[in-house]
Amino acid sequence: HYVKLVSSQTCAFYPGIMNILENLPQDVKLGALTNACAAYGHEVLKANCPVRSALDNTYGLGFSLYSRFGTIHGADTVPAPK
Repeated sequence: HYVKLVSSQTCAFYPGIMNILENLPQDVKLGALTNACAAYGHEVLKANCPVRSALDNTYGLGFSLYSRFGTIHGADTVPAPK
């Protein structure tokens, strides 16, 4: 139920996190881990990682930071959650 409530307003990144992620070299592998279910982690990242154009840095069609996350795990996808 709570996964459907995710938005950039309800589950925003802490200040500065997006800037850090966007400035990591492209060859740096990204992953995410949450104490919630994995679906929640996916939705938080999708809500906070909009697609941005590599040509003019505007939002819309283009590069998605979300697609750089090679793995996203939650309490429901690991053998022994915290």
